[in-house]
This record gives sequence, C-alpha cells and structure tokens, in this order.
Amino acid sequence: MTQSIERVDHTIPKEEAVFAFGPKMKPVLEVSPGEVVTFETHDCFSGQIQTENDLVTDIDFSKVNPATGPVSISGAEPGDSLVAEILDIRPGPQGVATIT
Repeated sequence: MTQSIERVDHTIPKEEAVFAFGPKMKPVLEVSPGEVVTFETHDCFSGQIQTENDLVTDIDFSKVNPATGPVSISGAEPGDSLVAEILDIRPGPQGVATIT
C-alpha cells in the first residue's frame, strides 16, 4: 500500500530523460538532505509503443530504458553512503510487455 506524500520539494519532468550515466554528467537538480523529489519517468520504450499496431521491431533502440536525472545531494562527497527512500510509485495508464 502506498503512503500519502505530504510534500514535494522538487519535480523532475520526464523530458529530462537520459539514456546513459557517466561521471562527467551535470546534475539536472541539486537537493539538500531530506528534500522530497518526484521523478517523472517514461516507460522502457520511451512511449514509442502506444497501440497494438506499434511493433518493437520498428522502435528507435537508442531511446530504450531511459532514466530521469541525475540528481546531486548538497554536501555529499565521493565515498559517502547515501540513503534514498521511495515514498510512492504511480504506474501510468497503460503498460507494454514484449518477448524477443
């Protein structure tokens, strides 16, 4: 059962999607410890499959498995241990499954 989120300090829209992470990436947001962030996300195909007629063989595979971010934490330094708590997950209105 999901709990109610009483406050959201920041929202990162799914348009901030990236398809690879690396050490030289600039964060899209810096937050302080304890702040609440909502990450909007795409599905694993970046919304390329919307109907039964959209075939996985026709999608742009450079846009598969997007992530939203990255985010940096104020005061965090290399080697620090960080804890992130997932407060809520809200699935979208449709899903896609494929076997290849």
